[in-house]
Amino acid sequence: MQPQYYLLISGHREGPYREEELLDLWTAGEVSPRQLCEQIPSGEQRRLEDWFERIEPEIDDNEEFDPPPIEELLWEGRPALFAAIGRWVLAGGVIWMGFHYATPGPLIAGLILGALLLLSALWRRLTESYRITTHQVEVCRGLWFRSHRILRIAEIRSIQTLHADLPRWFGVGTIHFHGDVPLTFYRIAGVRRVLMLVRQLPNFAPVDSKNAG
Repeated sequence: MQPQYYLLISGHREGPYREEELLDLWTAGEVSPRQLCEQIPSGEQRRLEDWFERIEPEIDDNEEFDPPPIEELLWEGRPALFAAIGRWVLAGGVIWMGFHYATPGPLIAGLILGALLLLSALWRRLTESYRITTHQVEVCRGLWFRSHRILRIAEIRSIQTLHADLPRWFGVGTIHFHGDVPLTFYRIAGVRRVLMLVRQLPNFAPVDSKNAG
């Protein structure tokens, strides 16, 4: 069985990719030959150029050659800390009620229920992160074993933004990217700035753009 490889980008594993897929990305200029890769299942890590040898096409000295653009990280974020403000308030109320009655039963129940509400309010922020590069948008999920979903900027067909009532005052909103692999940035801060960042990218050309906010 042919080995597969992860791309190690900003501390995250992207992939897995087969050898021919990595060579296609290299040829297209979407990854650097110095990009660190990890082989599956050996776990050995080397630069792409150390794993494979790519035969460069001959270039006519009389022709102008423009090197492919390097992918750059433009934005990285997580769901806003105060996006689930209703659950924060509810958790505080439950814990306060437990201390108010001060008997073992209500106190323990209030602490446990309050802790669960706090965890539910924090869970998405702890397990999801979002990235925008010059080539793609990405959603990374997981606490220990993380998965990546990627949608290339050129493949975005439309964008929809949604706002909750209270977090909207703080510039918090949700962005849905519609394409072959639909992605969602859930309740991020500075949602309008992030939306404009994507719309200003040179290879962003959607069929239509929706804004429900």
